[in-house]
Amino acid sequence: MTRAGAYFANQLPLRSVFTLFGGIVASILVLSSAAAAEAGSDVEMIVSRGDDAVEVYFAMPAEVAVAHFGLTADDLTNADGFADFDLFSQGTWDLGEKFRQGLSAEIDGKTISLEAMSLMLHPKKLSLPFETPLDAMISIEVCGVEETGISLSDSHLYVGLIAFTDDDDGTLSLTLPAGSGVIDVTARDFMDHRFVQTASVAGDENQLVLAASDGGGDNSWISGGKIGFLSIVLAGLAFVATRGQTAFTA
Repeated sequence: MTRAGAYFANQLPLRSVFTLFGGIVASILVLSSAAAAEAGSDVEMIVSRGDDAVEVYFAMPAEVAVAHFGLTADDLTNADGFADFDLFSQGTWDLGEKFRQGLSAEIDGKTISLEAMSLMLHPKKLSLPFETPLDAMISIEVCGVEETGISLSDSHLYVGLIAFTDDDDGTLSLTLPAGSGVIDVTARDFMDHRFVQTASVAGDENQLVLAASDGGGDNSWISGGKIGFLSIVLAGLAFVATRGQTAFTA
């Protein structure tokens, strides 16, 4: 396991709970957001800056990941050519490492090293909310898919990368793979759990720049509806546990 993979596991003390009840959590997530993954950009990004690391999350159709990033169709499909959801019952940082090939990042002109935490694939009809760092973290952890015969064109991909750095609040510049083609990318930037700014690149541009941040901004994503949503999730998990039922997971 990479350092980033270990970091990801340590950041999720409820990892085993999410894995055990992945299908239930995924279903609740879908119901909780009408805006899940049908955004206007080909690629959605969430940047989460903390005291000692910068986390960069991506969400996109699986075919976009294959066409414009470091993955191939064979990386994500089984022998029959369908999405291989069984693959994601194992560690997926190796796929994340392939995804990030060709990506580079700088903070205030200084190169930072991105490492993969996890990569997940979901059917588009079960696409997850992707608006906040909490959404992003869950999207690369939860896998509750038992379906078969789903093509890559009907699948959505999520991946999380991390750079360990103390210089987290400077101007962040992310360069997409060379020849990535005509794709639109939109990023939401958070600093210490507060929303700071949105940035985007369109057409054949391949560099996304997020200005330096002082950590100010809106932290409403961790209150109100999100707290209510988490309460529903926990209540659902408690109910299933007391009934002795078993949820499915990939």
